[in-house]
Amino acid sequence: MSKKWLPWWVHRQLERKRRRDAVRERDGDNCWRCGHPMRFGPPYNRGKAATIEHVMPLASGGTSALSNLRLCHVGCNRHLGAHDPAQKERMRLVR
Repeated sequence: MSKKWLPWWVHRQLERKRRRDAVRERDGDNCWRCGHPMRFGPPYNRGKAATIEHVMPLASGGTSALSNLRLCHVGCNRHLGAHDPAQKERMRLVR
């Protein structure tokens, strides 16, 4: 059987979903920073939607390994920015 050809961006979306689902299975449905529940399906609320946070930022040499990934709200992820892991840990609202 031959595989159906898909555009590159479809493969990228599928990979993101696979990583998000793996992190969700490991950590649950709450935001890593604030601890509030996230939205994973429609209706999509931009403030409550789940995004992937890199604890060690890619810009600082971090990877996309599951051990470096956490789920955060869009706003929480933006707030954490490209700080180092120790600073991000201090910025968490949940202990």
